[in-house]
Amino acid sequence: MQIFYGSQFVGQTHIDPRRTDDVLKISLGRDKNVIVTRIKGRDLSGKTLFGGNMKASRSFELKARNAKSVPVELTLLDQIPVSTDKSVTVDANELSGAEHNKEKGELKWIVALKPGETVSKTVKYTVTYPAGVTIAIE
Repeated sequence: MQIFYGSQFVGQTHIDPRRTDDVLKISLGRDKNVIVTRIKGRDLSGKTLFGGNMKASRSFELKARNAKSVPVELTLLDQIPVSTDKSVTVDANELSGAEHNKEKGELKWIVALKPGETVSKTVKYTVTYPAGVTIAIE
């Protein structure tokens, strides 16, 4: 079998016609007509001292745009930090309806985009940690 994406040849493979119970998964690479960006917010990136602890907040905006002439369904993935230290806490302030795996910090959205449509998702979280400790929060 020869595989074409649009009018461009992208590869070649063999399909065994006797194996009808298998699932054929083929990656065609990045679609240049589906644009996803992740922009760090400026307003919440400061640190404050609160009761002997430091608080640092972060915000990000994810935008997905369908520049194709047909609808597409996307799975958007992001993550927030997960603390392994009991003196450090991470509070999710806004996840725009994401499916949140709290153990791994993974965020997942299933998004259906019509042709020309853009969708935006916001992620905001606050990390509280003891003063004098240096941590990475992004």
